[in-house]
Amino acid sequence: MLFLMVELLFLLLLTLTLQRYNLWVEDLFLISNLTLPRHNFRPFPRLLALVTTEISACPSSSPEEEAADCNEVSPRSPRSRMNSPSALSRSPHTLPRARPSARSRPAHAPRRPRRPGGCDAARRLAHILPHVRAAMEALDRVVKPKTKRAKRFLEKREPKLNENTKNAMLIKGGNANLTVTEVLKDIYAVKKPFAVLYKKKNITRPFEDQTSLEFFSKKSDCSLFLFGSHNKKRPNNLVIGRMFDYHVLDMVELGVEKFVSLKEIKNSKCPEGTKPMLIFAGDMFDVNEEYRRLKSLLIDFFRGPTVPSIRLAGLEYVLHFTAVDGKIYMRSYKVLLKKSGCKIPRIELEEMGPSLDLVMRRTHLASDDLYKLSLKQPKGLKPKKKKNISHDVFGTTYGRIHMQKQDLSKLQTRKMKGLKKRPAEKSAEDGGATPKKSKSA
Repeated sequence: MLFLMVELLFLLLLTLTLQRYNLWVEDLFLISNLTLPRHNFRPFPRLLALVTTEISACPSSSPEEEAADCNEVSPRSPRSRMNSPSALSRSPHTLPRARPSARSRPAHAPRRPRRPGGCDAARRLAHILPHVRAAMEALDRVVKPKTKRAKRFLEKREPKLNENTKNAMLIKGGNANLTVTEVLKDIYAVKKPFAVLYKKKNITRPFEDQTSLEFFSKKSDCSLFLFGSHNKKRPNNLVIGRMFDYHVLDMVELGVEKFVSLKEIKNSKCPEGTKPMLIFAGDMFDVNEEYRRLKSLLIDFFRGPTVPSIRLAGLEYVLHFTAVDGKIYMRSYKVLLKKSGCKIPRIELEEMGPSLDLVMRRTHLASDDLYKLSLKQPKGLKPKKKKNISHDVFGTTYGRIHMQKQDLSKLQTRKMKGLKKRPAEKSAEDGGATPKKSKSA
């Protein structure tokens, strides 16, 4: 409702500005058959670009031709009174809005075709374009924070090398029934604390108008969403999707054929915030492109926080997805570690809920270029290549050392007493000369 009020307020201000410059709103939107798109929350930048192109495409004309075109209307026509100098000097609220009709023009007076460069709505619109552009720049301007709390809030929303854990918003449509409401509550219980549940109904259609989802995504800082609705054509409908740069990237519509809630299964539950183990079974998740993208979306939705390590007792929650015969079966189990008489425990699975039988309906997938752009990682996260270091298949690290050729003649070796030559050995090497006797004391 807030963005609708802002849009209506902007339209009101634009209407008053147009009336000040003797240009009516219907003239603004009838230039070159321009119409406002329903799916666009901010249609004015596109409208300004189209109108500017229309004005630049009009051929220029002399002031005499423009004056002749403006006065080339029957004197009995209300349009002539509207374009007269006395009428323009009056207040814009008192100007007549009547259009010239065939009855107000004499039968013998032929209608002269107007030149493209005459005083038409496109020419008059050139006077107010700077004001409209200034208003749009004011809306797009980033407001500088005035308090430290607001500054910290904006710093949390800034891009990071290591992004925060992805949050999910669960939205209930305008005609959601009890089944869809219970599904959203159970998924919220599984996703807590990385989820936001909207309890009030929101009348929107994700496949027709995505502006509401993008607005809620930016407001709650959520990059994942699950929308639930119900109607006669698509009963028990779920739309799961993800955002990129606060715009819808992928979106898949699923129909709920069977649902078993957490309350119906009377077993012990996992604590809040438990990281699940995800298992996908079925060839469709690897063969079909839509199922492959749905698998990536489900992993993104249920993976939870990224942790460096995990203990064995923390592996107590399993989400199993099976694709067979055009249906997707979602089951959740709790892992029980039983005694086995050895070091490795015996593992048993106990169904915990929720349990869903889903069927795929409509899809809205991103293009290959946009999908590739969303997977791009910053350069700061890429590991730097270490030279002369290699690893084998077993994980052993090998290092290569580069050394220059050494001069062994200058190598200083250690002289030990046991390796010294005696005088007799030296004389034998010199040719049998008798050694001199040492002087006795």
